[in-house]
Amino acid sequence: MAACGIWGIIAHGPAMFGKFSFHDDVAWFNGVGVTYELGRWCLGASGEIFEKIFGSFHYSTPAFNGALTLAALAFLIYIICRRLKINDRYVIIALCGVTVCFPAITNIFGFVYTAPYYYIGAALGALGAYYFYEKKNIISFIVCTVCMALSTGIYQSNIPVNMMILLLFMLDEAYSSDMKWKEYVILAAKNAGICACFMAEYFIMNAAFLKIKGRQMYEYKGVSRFGMTGAADYIRRIYTAYKRFIKPADYINYDGVSANMFPWNIKYFHILLIVAGIILIVFMLQKLEMRRMIQTGILILVSPLFAYFIYVMVGEEDSHGGMTFGEVFMFMLCAYVIEKVKESRKAAAVISRICVALMIVIAVLYVRFANVCYLKAYIMQSEAISYYNTLIARIESAEGYTRETPIAYIGDLAKNDDGLNGTKLFDPIYLPPFQGNSLINDFMWEETMEMWCGFSRVPADEEDISDMDAVKAMPVYPDSGSIKMVDDVLVVKFAE
Repeated sequence: MAACGIWGIIAHGPAMFGKFSFHDDVAWFNGVGVTYELGRWCLGASGEIFEKIFGSFHYSTPAFNGALTLAALAFLIYIICRRLKINDRYVIIALCGVTVCFPAITNIFGFVYTAPYYYIGAALGALGAYYFYEKKNIISFIVCTVCMALSTGIYQSNIPVNMMILLLFMLDEAYSSDMKWKEYVILAAKNAGICACFMAEYFIMNAAFLKIKGRQMYEYKGVSRFGMTGAADYIRRIYTAYKRFIKPADYINYDGVSANMFPWNIKYFHILLIVAGIILIVFMLQKLEMRRMIQTGILILVSPLFAYFIYVMVGEEDSHGGMTFGEVFMFMLCAYVIEKVKESRKAAAVISRICVALMIVIAVLYVRFANVCYLKAYIMQSEAISYYNTLIARIESAEGYTRETPIAYIGDLAKNDDGLNGTKLFDPIYLPPFQGNSLINDFMWEETMEMWCGFSRVPADEEDISDMDAVKAMPVYPDSGSIKMVDDVLVVKFAE
């Protein structure tokens, strides 16, 4: 817990002890995000329950929500380490660092209104798996499936998390015990059964909540189709999952973001860790007799597919940094291997220390990356507020303007932001919501202006006005004449 807190404050302190609010955070300042329409029925129900508990609206509180998020991550790591018997202090410190500072966590601090729910969900799935592997009876099976269904109902990207936790726990069983092939297959079937059951429970509850609430699923990143596609596409997606383990995402999708969890030069340390980890895996397998070696080896070979399973669930073009928390479990696999071989031979001990050092280096680089993201957020927000205040002053000083004057914004999502500094001061960042050059063309720009500057307009019909000759002849903001009255409507022309 202490290690998670220290890493978390160093990495995410700028987001926890200040407040930036733009993009989705403005839309959901008093909520938990889109819920039932995106299949997140447990998130919606949890939000309603907590509103009743607190007797108030939700608030996008950075310190409170941030602390709950770090606590959930600490509990998740505790469950994993306890079950896998990872006891080495330095391994745990390194594991806490890479987990808490992982870019997927930095992403969620940009959506802090919902952050604790997502990782409480992940911890809930881990708790269910822990209980099942402790008891291995029908009651624990049911409890596990329910916990994982709830976890998935909070955020579907917890599916790879649940799968990886089950795989890691089975890996420990296969490695630590002399398991016959029949027992191995039965345990694998139970894991598969858990996955099938928690997904069935998820779909049943999703349909029930949609009917109760009178909602329909949105067509968002294939969510209404639950990622369903053809056999050929699934083969391509499986290949993509393995490819992204070796080579982090190198594309930018249509939203200007990517799912790269190893930005900048972090990817090189990641490759070094993979190489060193493979050597340790060889040392670990060499100690085993043939049956256990094959059983353990199969699970290790499957682990990248499970950790990167988000690429199987959705097309690569629809993935982004907030979906990729499952990838962090490859670090947990590495920590497990280190724990098992660090004292087996001198070479293994040396390479184990190298792996721990690489994990700490990656964690430190993640800390810096998170700090840079938050710094960019504050600069973009400050620039946007300055831009909005200037705009408001010019609107209010326009001849004929009153508070009741309808205002039309023409080309409001194509404003000229060349004078702003998002791309001038910073290396490319494709982690949402920190991507891009500025906030002034964000889809929530007007609501952001209202939140931070206290200005809202009486809206006019932009479609009718934009075709008028007088409007077509106007220059583009901020030029003189770009704000003027046209037929009792104040027109602000941002773009042609």
